[in-house]
Amino acid sequence: MMDFFFENIRNNTDWLHCLIVEYKLFYIDLWSFIHLVTGGAVLLVLSASGSKRIFSTLFLLLVLFEIAEISFFIGVLKLFMPEKTLDVVNDIAIGMLGGFIIQKILTWKRRSVYAKWIFAAISAAFVSFVWVGWYGYSYNHSFFNSSCINWWALTCWSFSGFVIIAINYHLEKKINFPAAFIITSAIYLTALVVVEYIAYHFFKLHEITSDAEPLIFNIIHGSRIMHIYYVTAPLFYILVYKFSNHFLKKYEKGDSPIKQKNISAHSGHAYSFIRRSAGK
Repeated sequence: MMDFFFENIRNNTDWLHCLIVEYKLFYIDLWSFIHLVTGGAVLLVLSASGSKRIFSTLFLLLVLFEIAEISFFIGVLKLFMPEKTLDVVNDIAIGMLGGFIIQKILTWKRRSVYAKWIFAAISAAFVSFVWVGWYGYSYNHSFFNSSCINWWALTCWSFSGFVIIAINYHLEKKINFPAAFIITSAIYLTALVVVEYIAYHFFKLHEITSDAEPLIFNIIHGSRIMHIYYVTAPLFYILVYKFSNHFLKKYEKGDSPIKQKNISAHSGHAYSFIRRSAGK
């Protein structure tokens, strides 16, 4: 039973090893995006919790994870492919980069206006990345296909996910979450049927992976798992966004060291400006 479980994990993460860019000691594969988002998510949680020395803590956590991955997940459980020293260094560096990006968003002076939408875009892209990469989309027209991960499906799902999050966000300002979610899902499913109908019956575009069967009206061709995801997709996008937005709000209300540092910096600039103005 456990062997089947571990083998299932290996089979469902093989797609992440696809190499995108390699130059001397530097490379990027699909795992890199997981490490990037993970590093950013950990820094967001650390910042929201008021942790001090967040970058030192993030670095330590990334190192400990890599040690656990090599010694236990790879060495004992054989869950993932063996890694070289360069792989470990790249994983840690990319994780730190993700943390740095989130830190810049959190300390941006226009954070209160744009941060929630940046996190909405990241949430939509992340869910889409995991789903599209795992499913392995392939269309009957070669233009819409690409190596490693299908660019067309990733783009469409990322855009759709962002719209789903935005609709639900605005609805929640007026009604409770269950009602907002039901209305959002109804809008999404209606749009899905219309778009898929046009794509298939007018442009003859459809998915051609194995066991592809239509869901309804001879459209949305795919496996049973694909059909389940298509029907429940709003739930995944909204929940991931709510996770990030929860910690963003917690950060706004708290006394995070990077927040206090940013406030002090802006206060210092304001004080210097007043002194210069008074001198004139």
